[in-house]
Order: sequence, then structure tokens, then C-alpha cells
Amino acid sequence: MDRPTSYDNLIRPIEDKMLATVWRVLRSTQDAEDTLQDVLTTVWQKWSKIERHPNPRAFILKICANAAIDQLRKQIRLKNRESVSELSHLLPSPHIPPQDEAIGQETLKEIMGAVAQLSENQATAFVMRFVQVEPYENIAMALECEEATARKHVARGKKKLAEILSHLNPNFTEI
Repeated sequence: MDRPTSYDNLIRPIEDKMLATVWRVLRSTQDAEDTLQDVLTTVWQKWSKIERHPNPRAFILKICANAAIDQLRKQIRLKNRESVSELSHLLPSPHIPPQDEAIGQETLKEIMGAVAQLSENQATAFVMRFVQVEPYENIAMALECEEATARKHVARGKKKLAEILSHLNPNFTEI
């Protein structure tokens, strides 16, 4: 298959979803665009594997989720080393009071930090399920596992996130 033609048929239709996936994890336009460039490089390098995959779209979205989570982990490591106060930049909303906006940013930082603490499969499954709103079938194909295993990764990720984030709400039992 010719790569440029395949790119037009496979990548171009989901480019916006790829960028949105990365942005939802990183919450920074610049970081999302940079990470998407890394994703496209990875896609190019793994093109023959992507073409053979039973669901190339799901595999590409898995690459996006993994790249975004990896970038988030890098940012957390950098923050710990350099004591950087901010992990991501959110655009202020004119409908949210400034104090609520600040609370929302801090909560989002904690949530994304918690996602970064999950295992790779749990983090990927969680992001694909709750950020990308992918069905379990696509998650299973992307993770190259059975659908029941994909469900287990999501459930274990949710359970661990609930434990990590329990301080946000003591009555917090379900994400």
C-alpha cells in the first residue's frame, strides 16, 4: 500500500480525534501539537504493523493515548526535579469564577497525575474508554488482548484512581 494514499485514507479522517485525545490528557495546545508530531513519527515507523492490525484506527488512537501519557509522565518527572508549579495550562473559562477555575486546574492536575501512576495498559484503557469514549472492543484490539481483559484493565484503573484520588472526596467510590 502506498503510504501517502494510506495516510489520506487512514490518518487524515481521524487527525482531529488524535489531537483531541492528546490535548485532553495534556491540556496544553503546544504540548499536544508537539506530542502529535511524535505520534505521527511513531505511526510512520510502525506503518506496516498498523496496516496489518485488525483495527488500525484503534491502534493509532492507542499510540496517541500512550504518547500523551508518556509526555505527562515526563512533565511530572520534570516537575519533581525542577519544582515546577504547573503541569498543564488550561484556558480560563468566562463562565467559571476565578476561584473555581483554580480549584478545577488543581483537581485536573491531580487526576492526570494519578492516571500517570497507573500501569501502561490501565492508563491506556482508561484514557481510551473515558477520554476517547471508545468501546471495549476497540480497546481490546488496541491492547491486543481479549475484550474481557480490556474491561479488567479499565476496572482496575478505575479502582486504583479511586484509591489515589480518595482524598478529593472521602465518599468517592466510583469514577
